[in-house]
Amino acid sequence: MRTIWSIGLNKYKKMEIIPIESGPVFTIGYLVNDSTSNEALIIDIPYGSADRFIQLLSSKNSRLIAIIITHTHWDHTADVSKLYEQVNAPVYLFKDDEYRLLEPNKYSVFPLPFELESYAQSRYVNHNHIIKCGSLEIEVRHTPGHTEGGICLVEHNHRVVFTGVSVG
Repeated sequence: MRTIWSIGLNKYKKMEIIPIESGPVFTIGYLVNDSTSNEALIIDIPYGSADRFIQLLSSKNSRLIAIIITHTHWDHTADVSKLYEQVNAPVYLFKDDEYRLLEPNKYSVFPLPFELESYAQSRYVNHNHIIKCGSLEIEVRHTPGHTEGGICLVEHNHRVVFTGVSVG
């Protein structure tokens, strides 16, 4: 795993973004680490990524404060239950997308060679909600289209946007 971006406005505020590609359709989840506080977020949790994220958090000595789901198609959420069981960090998503986490096997467009675990302990975000992670402030933008509850995440100070699959 390598850091894809290490963005610093100055030596005191740094945002590190580490992608994890995983699962049968090569979905990418992200560890976002505030290197000034060692607080971290995970954005999307593809199939097979939970253990890799746990190892990464440990190697960085980071404390996970939140898991954020950009939308609830299975390829972005398959390991959410497994990761939550290990780290007990709150899971945030837009309420309109929760039904696919509650019954994930029901909403795949094709048969999967594995069973997905349901997850029912989500916290909800709204448009313009701010999630703080150390010195980082991540703004939630509701961007329905790909799914009815899809969101983008914007960190204005570093000019970074996480889109999930909101384009196209």
